[in-house]
Parts: sequence; structure tokens; C-alpha cells
Amino acid sequence: MPLRLGHVRALDGVRGIAIALIVVFHLGWIHAGFVGVDVFFVLSGFLITTLLLEERASGRLSLRRFYARRARRLLPAAFALVVVLGLLAAMAGVLSTWAPYLAASVFYSANLYQVFWHQLPGPLLQLWSLAQEEQFYFVWPLVLVWWLRRPRSTRTAVLTLLVLAAAVMAWRAFLLLHVGETEHASLSPDTRSDGLLVGCALALARARGWRLPASGIIGPAALAATVAGAIVLHSTNPVEASLLIPFAVASSAYMISAALEERSLLARLLRSAPLASLGVISYSIYVWHLAVFMLTSDQVLKLVLAIAAGAVSYRFIEQPFRRGRVREEMPVAVPLEA
Repeated sequence: MPLRLGHVRALDGVRGIAIALIVVFHLGWIHAGFVGVDVFFVLSGFLITTLLLEERASGRLSLRRFYARRARRLLPAAFALVVVLGLLAAMAGVLSTWAPYLAASVFYSANLYQVFWHQLPGPLLQLWSLAQEEQFYFVWPLVLVWWLRRPRSTRTAVLTLLVLAAAVMAWRAFLLLHVGETEHASLSPDTRSDGLLVGCALALARARGWRLPASGIIGPAALAATVAGAIVLHSTNPVEASLLIPFAVASSAYMISAALEERSLLARLLRSAPLASLGVISYSIYVWHLAVFMLTSDQVLKLVLAIAAGAVSYRFIEQPFRRGRVREEMPVAVPLEA
């Protein structure tokens, strides 16, 4: 029988760490808090793949239901942001200028718009990562279903995903160090899929019964290393940026592994009320924080408004659409054939 893990509160704490790094980075308090996005990518790849494996094992895997669930999860808050900004642009008489930005945001192509044209306005900048995820999930579930229908080795699948992740890392480093294409290196599907790929590999490995060593001090050390890297390294330095993302991806995998070990030191820390509660509303905070930052120049007030906007959006926009669906946060470890 598959082992049902249920809702892992410590993973909410991982989300809390990720959103905290992103918000304080955009406040200018640390140098490279964008690594919080990589934490989200690894966690997303792990949870989505685990959910798909669970549904496959129970005989109720439906890609149509999967994509509908993704839409209910992500679209409401992002669409609400686009509508609000569109209304403000219309009131200011600049809707025609903003129309391409809003369209790119709604159709999950904000990252490609920035790569091939120019940067989006401040309140929409964060939507690049949502586009990155959705572009990945247009492909990955189809690949996973194809693989599950054939007697293929789990070891081969995990190794393939890790090799692809390493290739993405190498390609990104080449662009940063030798070509200078920072937009492409930072925002394109071919340069920022490594976190998602590692998360998928982690899910397949855990479903097979393999574990990363995550007991004792390893989990807290991974967390401390991620935070230290975000504080010390500089996202604008090509050398440091090329090293930081692989570092963040690897440490995220260890954090997630430690969070899933109920008695681990890190899991106990991540289950703490402040971190877990912040993680629950992390998506809404992420969507709204740059928009509410424009309301004031006071740094502390910006932080308060971001959390408040996230809480309101979660309660009145996210939750009504999510009720009654299968929760993505309820993964199952599914035994696979070797």
C-alpha cells in the first residue's frame, strides 16, 4: 500500500522561507533573495510529480483534471492582479501601452516577453516565474504519463532528469559568463528549469524508496547555507549568479527531504507557526507584493502591506476557488518498479 504523507506542515515552512527571501530581496535588504524562487521551483516539481504518481497509482490520473486544478490554484489571484492593474491603467489613460504587458501576464508568457522584448512594469515582474512553471507543466505531465505506461527504470528516469538539470545549469552559466545575456539566462525555460527538474527527480526517487540524508544537522545546514548565500552573494555578479542558483537548487532538495522527516530538527523548525502560516499565504504574497510596494516608500509599511494583501487575497480570492479540489499538498509516496 502507498504511504500517505498527508499535509506536511513543514513544507509550508519551506514556502515561508522562500517567500521571505523574495520579499526582503525586493525591499533591497539582501543581495540575492531571488533564490527563493528556486526553492519554490524545487518544491513545486516535487509536489506536482508526487501528486501525479499518487493519482496514477490509484488509477484516477486525469490530465484534464490536473490542468483544471492548476488553473483553479493559480489563475484567480494572478487574474485579479491583472484586472486591478488594467483598471488603473485605463483610469490613467495608458491602457493601450499596458495591454501587451497584461496580455503576456494572463497567457503565462511574461518570462518570454521579457526575454524577447523588454522588461515588464514593476507590479508584473514577479509573474515571470508563474509563466516558467506553467510552460514546464504543459510538457512534464505528458512525459511522465508516457514514461509510466512503459516498463522503464526509475533509476534511468531520475538520472535523466538530473543530467538535464545539469545541462540547464551549464547552459545558463555559459550565457552569463561568456555571452552576457542576463535576461535569457535568468528568465527563459531553457535556463531556469533546473529547479523543477530536480524537484521531479526527488519525487521519483522518494517514490522508489530512496532518500537523501537529511537527519541531524544536515537540514538546518542546508537552510542556513541558502539564507547565507542569498545575503552574501550578488545577483548582479555573473560569476556569483552562475554559482548561486545550482547551490540554491541543491540545498532546497535537502531542505525538502529534511522537512519530510517528521522528527528531524529542521522539520520541527519549519512547522513553527510563523513560518508555516507565512507559507500558507505565500502564493498570494508573491503575486501582490510588488504592486502594494508602490503604495508607500516606507520599507516596514511595504512589508506589512505585502503580508496583509497576501492574507486578504488568500481568504477572499484563492480559497473560494480551491474548495472541493484535491489538495496538491497531500503527496503520496508511490512504490515504482525498479
